Amino acid sequence: MEKEICVLLTDYTKGDSLFSEKLRMAVGLTINDDLSVKALFLGNARRALEETDKAAAGTAEIKKHIETLSMMHAEILVEEGGEYSVL
Repeated sequence: MEKEICVLLTDYTKGDSLFSEKLRMAVGLTINDDLSVKALFLGNARRALEETDKAAAGTAEIKKHIETLSMMHAEILVEEGGEYSVL
């Protein structure tokens, strides 16, 4: 039976290694076939997605983790105004 795991991503600051580590751990969870992984970007964590789209300095590692999450079929959710959208 597949288990669902939701990784909450909050408190983003450009160049923050802790935020990057949270993403890396989410990627690691996708390796287990018994887990369905969702990454939920809350509050200012949405800026990480915006900055990687613009190729801002210091976001290469974060962009790599987000791309890998997508490749591994993790569901990426973004909170916007109390509602959630899927990337």
